[in-house]
Amino acid sequence: MKKILGLLLLSISLHSCDDGDMQLKTFNFDNETVQECNSLLYIINGKEVMILDIPGSNFLQTPTEPGNPIVYTLTSSDNLIYRLYSDNVTSSTICSTIPPASPTVKEEYVANPGGQIQIITNVLTEVNSTTKSTKISYTHQIRLINCQFSNGDQTNTYTDFLFGNYISENNTMSYNFSISTDSCDSNTIYRNNSNQALILDFNTFNFPTATGTTTVTLDADNRVISRLYTGGSLSNSSICTATLPSPLELLEEWIAEEGTAEITTALTDINGTTYFEHTITLLNCNYTKDDLSYFHDQFTFGTYLVPN
Repeated sequence: MKKILGLLLLSISLHSCDDGDMQLKTFNFDNETVQECNSLLYIINGKEVMILDIPGSNFLQTPTEPGNPIVYTLTSSDNLIYRLYSDNVTSSTICSTIPPASPTVKEEYVANPGGQIQIITNVLTEVNSTTKSTKISYTHQIRLINCQFSNGDQTNTYTDFLFGNYISENNTMSYNFSISTDSCDSNTIYRNNSNQALILDFNTFNFPTATGTTTVTLDADNRVISRLYTGGSLSNSSICTATLPSPLELLEEWIAEEGTAEITTALTDINGTTYFEHTITLLNCNYTKDDLSYFHDQFTFGTYLVPN
């Protein structure tokens, strides 16, 4: 990240300004799309670019409270830079390890320490009514508050400037399970699709030992847990352990303590062995994380076999 900025700054010294001094009065951005490479955030409008480099810990995966945004004060270790180039800019101009020969930087303003970055985070959940695939987007509105930019000769101060909306995560929980049901123990069963687990965590409910239909009301003791992982393939043993093996990481965890699990139990014979076959359907489940939620009206969990 710092290497990229250093190389871009070097490109300024390697290219002289043939067009004379350029005196800028305003920065011309209009809610441009915030893009990212490595940990740099930037916006582009034709020949103009603004680059923001602050710690990623400011972009939370929980919504900010109304009227209470994250406020980060720029330090000398951060970067907020405006550049005017000789021609239109593309993402490769910003993200290339070796800066391209063209376009060249014609003017640069650097924000002084002390300005503030205001971040308002919103989280949007979107459920596909047919497949129950659930998309979770984390969007951060970034504003510059009392930021002073200087090019050595001229200073521009912006009391309130909209940098743009940055989407830090765009996760999809597919609810598409091809692997059969397995269990951690007699009360905890799950489905695994290599990066997502759907877990029935029943602490006070035992699966029936007679045919018929049973309904489990979800609560804090009997719940459904939906998890999304990143960093590698999810093994069955990883679902049942408290500590994930590296580099596997938990990306999303949503828990349903409202709704019901309908269990229809029948006897079935497999290769001469009789099993209780439990067919499980989840109804009206409300999955929550912090103050967020999404709703599934019906989802077929699958079948779970227990020897008779």
